[in-house]
Amino acid sequence: MATRAGPVRRRRPGRSTTAAALAVVLGTAALVWGIGGLTRIGAESLLARVAQQDTGVTQLPAVRVRGGFLLDDLVRGRYGDVEVRLPAAESGPLRLTAVQVRLQGASMPFHDMLVRDAHHVLVDRGTAEAVLTWADLDRYLRLTSRPVTADPVSDSVVRLTGSVRVGGRTVAASAEATLTATADGLALRPSRLDPSGPGLDGASALLLRQRLTVLVPMQALPFGLQVTGVTVRDDGLHLRAAGTGLLLQD
Repeated sequence: MATRAGPVRRRRPGRSTTAAALAVVLGTAALVWGIGGLTRIGAESLLARVAQQDTGVTQLPAVRVRGGFLLDDLVRGRYGDVEVRLPAAESGPLRLTAVQVRLQGASMPFHDMLVRDAHHVLVDRGTAEAVLTWADLDRYLRLTSRPVTADPVSDSVVRLTGSVRVGGRTVAASAEATLTATADGLALRPSRLDPSGPGLDGASALLLRQRLTVLVPMQALPFGLQVTGVTVRDDGLHLRAAGTGLLLQD
């Protein structure tokens, strides 16, 4: 007579099996994390070199790749958020300080990162902040044959003071100038003139206003960014800039 078999009991994985599986998972995570860390360091180094060549600065910029990494991002060589800091950036007589740039969607071939050699970086969008100090603005005005100095008045207004040659004579004058960001740079346009000495006729006043109108090109902004806004502060003009479809190349 056949006997009924008892209930079949499932064997639970032993502690050693669970520990081995956990070790595999942790090991894989550590490997990916390690690859991500090495890739971050390599990318930061290459981006710093490309940024230095693109801007022409003598000091290697400080570059930080922010955020986490996905393996697919690493293979594609795409970095979502990159921070670039330059102590100063110059173009001709213009000098900017405290330059901070954020690059979003920076693409660099993974092969370039592996061989530590990159010649260009494509960027979806970039934004920047920089400072044009009063001393550097006065220096720019002096080197571009504008014998005036600038001082703060309000968030968007500066006072220009100096001696200007008008109609065969030198006129000591000051003017409140409004700051405006344009496609070509930063415009300072007199809104009110205060000439000293004898009054000026209409033609001389117009000429004086023209002489005190200043356009400051912003080629010193890195990576082809264009100024989008400006605020007057005690230490100088605080600039904001932005751009899309950027190409950084050595």
